[in-house]
Amino acid sequence: QTLYLDWRPLARDVTFYVISIVALTGVVLDNEVQWWEALILLLIYVLYIVFMKFNARFFAWLDHKLGLDKPGQNAVGNSDSIQSGSGCRTPSS
Repeated sequence: QTLYLDWRPLARDVTFYVISIVALTGVVLDNEVQWWEALILLLIYVLYIVFMKFNARFFAWLDHKLGLDKPGQNAVGNSDSIQSGSGCRTPSS
């Protein structure tokens, strides 16, 4: 069976990865990590966890705004691939 991958989880993860790398680079530039810099890195991680909690709703909203939602799909999504947050779609979806 063919597995179709969605671009949205990749875009999400790359975005957070780039933000993390830029923040980490800024923190270690002076070869010293202050407590508030560590707190910023921790808050970026917490932001990622919170984003993942609302991942399905965000993707459904994004689909709606981009006009990619299917007719009859509500604001939080009815599709199994959106609800599971797996980012994978089968030919039937």
